[in-house]
Amino acid sequence: MFTAEKLKVYGVPSDLEFRETGPNTGEFVAVIQVSADLGDPASWITISHKDFRPIYATPEMEEWEEAGVDVASVRVYIRSFNGEIFTDKTEYGPIATITITVKDADRNLYPDKVDSVSVRYFNPVDGRWHTISLDETGPNTGVFRATLSIPALGTPDKVIGKTIRFIYVDPCDATGASAVFSTQVKVISWTAKIETDKKSYVLGEKVRIKVTDPDANLDPNAIDSITVHVYTDTDPAGTYVTLYETDVNTGVFVGEVLISSVPGPGRVMAREIDTVHIEYVDRYPEGYPEVKNLPITLDVSVGVVIPKPIEVPKIAAVEPETGKEVEKFRVGTLAGIKITLKNVAAKTKTVAVIAVIYDPNGVAIAVQAFKLPIAGKASADLLLSFIPKLTGTYTVKIYVVKGLTPAERIQILSPQPVYVFTVTVVE
Repeated sequence: MFTAEKLKVYGVPSDLEFRETGPNTGEFVAVIQVSADLGDPASWITISHKDFRPIYATPEMEEWEEAGVDVASVRVYIRSFNGEIFTDKTEYGPIATITITVKDADRNLYPDKVDSVSVRYFNPVDGRWHTISLDETGPNTGVFRATLSIPALGTPDKVIGKTIRFIYVDPCDATGASAVFSTQVKVISWTAKIETDKKSYVLGEKVRIKVTDPDANLDPNAIDSITVHVYTDTDPAGTYVTLYETDVNTGVFVGEVLISSVPGPGRVMAREIDTVHIEYVDRYPEGYPEVKNLPITLDVSVGVVIPKPIEVPKIAAVEPETGKEVEKFRVGTLAGIKITLKNVAAKTKTVAVIAVIYDPNGVAIAVQAFKLPIAGKASADLLLSFIPKLTGTYTVKIYVVKGLTPAERIQILSPQPVYVFTVTVVE
């Protein structure tokens, strides 16, 4: 084994060790790690060997006459690469932390050390450019990372809606020239959303609560937490439940609360016909700062939920003035249709009833709509009326739905989607 200095090898560290490939081969090899000490990116280096021993010299000879120097050399190119800059997300809440990453293999100057690079960022609050240092994630990775706290730039009312820009100047890109790489992020606010694993529960079950609020993802490298207030009609004070982020940097929080017939820690007291109210206060909802600390709520039921709770046990033709049932009506007289509704659920339901009346020719001559609450396990009667102008069979189609808005009209609350009733009109 010989050092580079002993072998007269130049262009490499003098203490680099060369080993013979085998006994009496005369071939020596060494491995050198490319670093800033060897040469710059996008440059050629020359490694040479000077042989001062003449070709006639034997291994036993220690001295010989000057015969010139043989020089052998090789050129090696040190490659350069394009840098890259990016963030862990493109949109952030006003109290979040941004993770900035630069990848640049040729800024890994010393493979056995942790190097660093600089990035410039524009703070839209003070209108100035600042510098942040990114440290290599470990020796010989070529990946550099740092974090920037958005609250350090300004208060939520100052940063929401603003864009933060980042610039990395690569001293040597893949062509060997200086290049600029950039990225940007936007600070926004979201309105939180509450979800549960079911819409109804029985006593003794746990409600699994999920809140999605990217604004509450304070630390991208840690699991954050939030608090929700859970209460019922029986237990208005309720309890406060801590929800934990599902993983780092998700903005989704989950937790559980027990529905119990008795009070106690970690539970909320309820009765069989109660409603469980879940409330979360969103500090930075959409529309901030005009809208602040917005309560987000979700209600779920205690007890068995009947998906189609409104039955229609009877439809009858009646005299509108007396309510007496009749078999037919006369042309030109007031005709009445009585609809009986029954709520088979335990809780009060507000329903809408839409009735469409068709004459004997199939022409819709009237549309009547009603909206009313029906107590749990109770019944209610509706009376609709019209004046027939033709003889023949009139048809009434009745729809029982959630409400009168377009979205509510398609939510059927009765076992049948439509009830059809016919009545005869004579001279």
